[in-house]
Amino acid sequence: MKGINDGKTAERILALMSRKNYRPLKRRQLALLLGRAEEGKYEAFKLTLKQLVASGHVVKGRGNKYDLAKRARTVVGRLVMRGSNYGFVRRGGGLGMVEIERGGVGGAMHGDTVEVEITEVQPGKPPRGRVVNIVSAGDRTAVGTIVETRYGLYFIPIRGGVFPEVPVVGNKKGLKHGDLVTVEFVRDRRKDFTARVVERLGDGAAYSSTLEAVLRAFEIPRAFPAEITAEAARAASEPLDLKGRKDFRPLPTVTIDPDDAKDYDDALSLERTPDG
Repeated sequence: MKGINDGKTAERILALMSRKNYRPLKRRQLALLLGRAEEGKYEAFKLTLKQLVASGHVVKGRGNKYDLAKRARTVVGRLVMRGSNYGFVRRGGGLGMVEIERGGVGGAMHGDTVEVEITEVQPGKPPRGRVVNIVSAGDRTAVGTIVETRYGLYFIPIRGGVFPEVPVVGNKKGLKHGDLVTVEFVRDRRKDFTARVVERLGDGAAYSSTLEAVLRAFEIPRAFPAEITAEAARAASEPLDLKGRKDFRPLPTVTIDPDDAKDYDDALSLERTPDG
């Protein structure tokens, strides 16, 4: 089971909760029933139960009692915003998604892990609900582009942009259409989903700004791991094997690649011939 350290204990917990006569129990009660309450076993049991909650298989409800997510009236998952005040929650374990009704996100933000109370279930449609608790906060920042419309400035994220344009609030001085920026997601007085610019990276038409934005948005490492650097140094120190190869290094070489190119492959070597 993905994300679970002790798969056997997890299966026993789920099997117990799947019984028709099961009623939500507290953690210690579950451990006693499964023979995991004694010292040396209880800590591992607590971790497994916590991982089941994080994966969306189990929910922790009122009175700190645990139940199967698919049977409970509350579920836990990651919030994905699709507008300023609505979206959906992705549940783990292949349990599908829960639509969050308009105005039902509370103070939660895009990327937060939240607990959702199911408010409506219809055959053939995803269940609907509202956020009742923020389990853990996600990353409240994003990198993207500023767009200017007749309604004002909006932000479009480079990565994970499943929600539409987010209105920009706060200090907008110097911002223009096409700028690349880092924003912090915030709630305004009406609890609408908005973006506040915390850093301007530059013009979106500039190569350097675009490269910086992509590196940040996709969290691309800026340096090679130490073991790779060490391997490259070892390879560079070894003598070249020129067997079956012709050495053109003494020839003068020019490249027609632009100054800011990262891959110099359009190169020409020149050699004066006897006939000029």
